[in-house]
Amino acid sequence: MNARDELAELLYDVSADDWRHHSANETADAILAAGWVKSRTIAAQHEFATVANGSVIIDKLGQIWTKKAPSKYVSTELPDVLEPTLLPVTVLYEPA
Repeated sequence: MNARDELAELLYDVSADDWRHHSANETADAILAAGWVKSRTIAAQHEFATVANGSVIIDKLGQIWTKKAPSKYVSTELPDVLEPTLLPVTVLYEPA
């Protein structure tokens, strides 16, 4: 199932403030047009290479990291670099 279909399913039977009934597809299209993207999960160390510098991830412990360079993730709260043992992680933001 693609991102649009997942949103359409979640938002089925949505009504707007103007009381006009909107289809789930209309609502999903509007959300996607606003820039929403489905987050992805990285479960293998080799997948880190696919994450762009500037991306923000959250590890399985809830710690948020920013990728600064290849294989270097830094946290504002911890002075360490991300260890592969913190997999899986979810990508929260990837720069365009």
